[in-house]
This record gives sequence, C-alpha cells and structure tokens, in this order.
Amino acid sequence: MIYLAASLAVLGFMVALEGLGVLQVAADAIRTSRAAAGVVRDRSLSDEEKERSVRAASVTLVKGFVSIGSRTVLAAGLFLLILLAFDLPGAASLGSVTAWLATLEGIVGMSALVVVWILVRRRR
Repeated sequence: MIYLAASLAVLGFMVALEGLGVLQVAADAIRTSRAAAGVVRDRSLSDEEKERSVRAASVTLVKGFVSIGSRTVLAAGLFLLILLAFDLPGAASLGSVTAWLATLEGIVGMSALVVVWILVRRRR
C-alpha cells in the first residue's frame, strides 16, 4: 500500500501542477526574462526606456514567482490529502510513505514514474 499511496500522491501532485497552470506561468516568466534581456541589449533605446521596461518586467516576474509558489502549495496540499486518505483508515501511514519516499528506492521509483507520466502526456 505504501507504493500505491506514494504513486497516487505524486501523480496527483503532477496533475495538480498541470491543472493549476504552473508550467504556463513558468513559461511566461521565461519569456518575460528573455524579453527584458533583449531590451537591455537594444542599443537603440535610451537608458530611461530600458529602465522603465526592466522595472515592468521585474514586477511581472515577482507576480509570477508568487503565482508559481501559491499554485505549488495548492498542489502540495493535494499530495498531502491523498496521503491522509491512505493514513486515516490505516492503509498506509503518512510516516511510512514519507520515509519510503526519502529512500533511494523511493526517489528513483517516483522519478521514473514522473518520467513515464511526462512521456505519456507528450504523446497526446
């Protein structure tokens, strides 16, 4: 049951990250960073124009950071709820699942699960 609880919790976390749009917000942050770097390199702009643009990008990036952080906390909440759903009836204790996840076997196993999940998602 420990393996099932861990697998469902990790998959739930991954689905929540996707459903909450974390990847899209992260991609937007990368685009904003690249655009700001392009503005800084643009020799045709004045220093004031560059500064104004970079400040706006900074605000956007901070908002993105907060958004990614809060969405990740929600996804982690789902992870915990799944583990508690196994813990409360006694199917798999929260401590035993988290202890297993911290082992090399748990890390490798869940990493493999995430890789398989990503590959399956890309095929769609």
